[in-house]
Amino acid sequence: MSDVNSFLKLYNVEETCRDDIAEVVVELVGNAVEHTKSDCLLDIDVAPEYINKDTGEVCQGINIVVLSYSEILLGDALKNKMNRNDEVGDRYLQVEKAKLNHQGRFSDFYTEEDFFNIASFQHRISGSESKGKIG
Repeated sequence: MSDVNSFLKLYNVEETCRDDIAEVVVELVGNAVEHTKSDCLLDIDVAPEYINKDTGEVCQGINIVVLSYSEILLGDALKNKMNRNDEVGDRYLQVEKAKLNHQGRFSDFYTEEDFFNIASFQHRISGSESKGKIG
């Protein structure tokens, strides 16, 4: 977290923004490592400051990539957990209901794997093997 914060400081990113961004990056990297059981590559690109034409505010664009080369996808743990029916609870029943609604739309462009990757980011949903751990 301090490495990300220090890196962003070099680009004059405001302290509150640095803290928020560092927190998100740490969560994403932690999820990538935990769920794919692999190392990952972190790439952060900070664009030059620019003036927003509508508001006149000084803005910056920041691109963040967390890249894992693992064969295990982020949503695989959630998919496996749900297939084993490990979790009994309304949160996971809602994910199952959403999956049933989406199944008719799965294609080469939107797959079941895409669904579980997105579902893994939902509040209080976790593919974690730890009992009681909430994402």
